[in-house]
Amino acid sequence: MRKTNKVKVRIKSIEGKCPMKFKAGRTWVIDKTTPGGMCQSAYQAIFSALRILRFGGSQPWDKKKGMTHVCCPDPENHVVYELKRIGKK
Repeated sequence: MRKTNKVKVRIKSIEGKCPMKFKAGRTWVIDKTTPGGMCQSAYQAIFSALRILRFGGSQPWDKKKGMTHVCCPDPENHVVYELKRIGKK
């Protein structure tokens, strides 16, 4: 099995009010499974970017290699997640 990287997920900002009562600065480290306490809608929103980072990739619009930003799908409460690869790939 191919070795994967861990990814640190941090709430960068919130515009409005997160229904899960999350606050900016909250973090999770994702290794192999969905982290406890993370909203399922947020996890689904970050999933594709998370997989790219875990396997050493980047997206063309990322300003910094190994880091990307994803917004929660809630149209009235914008929670922006910062995903950062932890590892050497």
